[in-house]
Order: sequence, then structure tokens, then C-alpha cells
Amino acid sequence: MTLYFAYGSNQDENQMRDRCPCSKLIGKAVLKDYKLAYTFKCLTHQTGCADILKSKGDEVWGLLYEVCECDLKRLDGFEKHPAGYRRFAVTVLDEFGKEREAEVYEVVSKIEGDVAPSRKYHDILINASEKYNFPESYKKFLKSFRVDK
Repeated sequence: MTLYFAYGSNQDENQMRDRCPCSKLIGKAVLKDYKLAYTFKCLTHQTGCADILKSKGDEVWGLLYEVCECDLKRLDGFEKHPAGYRRFAVTVLDEFGKEREAEVYEVVSKIEGDVAPSRKYHDILINASEKYNFPESYKKFLKSFRVDK
């Protein structure tokens, strides 16, 4: 089994269950020295999609899942790996402060500046931050993004 760190729409547990039927939610986690950004325009939905950027001192909160190899291959397909998003290993801190190695995806061809996400997409991130009690500063950061209707 492999750990996967979700910071975008895969924080929606129903979406993850559909995409990765064998996945198991472990809990919340944080990726240090990165920040969340919208640097990719999804051609299907014509809206911004989440990405991570290296950024000393910043952090990205999300959910940690345990996934089997077949789920990871399915995720690769959904994330258009390796052309759309590339997958690589990072170290995250789980909700108990334990370091865990996890797979994560980042956009390959980034657009300068933020590409506004849809309200529906961005609400997935907002809802996860509320449900899993992410830090107030991160919730405030999420609410600062410009979104499309």
C-alpha cells in the first residue's frame, strides 16, 4: 500500500471512493515548504485546478489516503500523469506530527498567476478545511482566492 496526499478535489471523499475504490482515508496532513495555487486550466471544465508550488515557510493542508497499486494507476489516469500532473514522493506530517512519505501530484506546465477555479471546485477545498479542522490561517488563505461562479 502507498500513501497519497490529496490537496485539491480529491479531498472529496465521494470522488476518491469513485476514483480509488480500495482507498482508505487516514486523516489530515500538512506538506511543509509548499503553497497551494491555481496554475492550471482544466480544458474539460475551463476552470482553474489546484497545484502546489515550492515556497519556503508556507504549507499546504490536505488529506492522506492509503491506496493500493491499482488505485494509484487509476489516479495517474485521472491526473493525466505524466503529461498533465507529475507524481512524486514528498514527506508530509500527519495529524499526530509523524513524518510520512506520500505520493503527490503537481502541474507540469504551469500558467503564471492564478487561474480562477469554479466555485464548486474550490468549495471542495473549503469544505475539507472545515470538516477536518485545518488551521484558521489556512482556511482564511483558501477563502482569499478569486473564484468563478
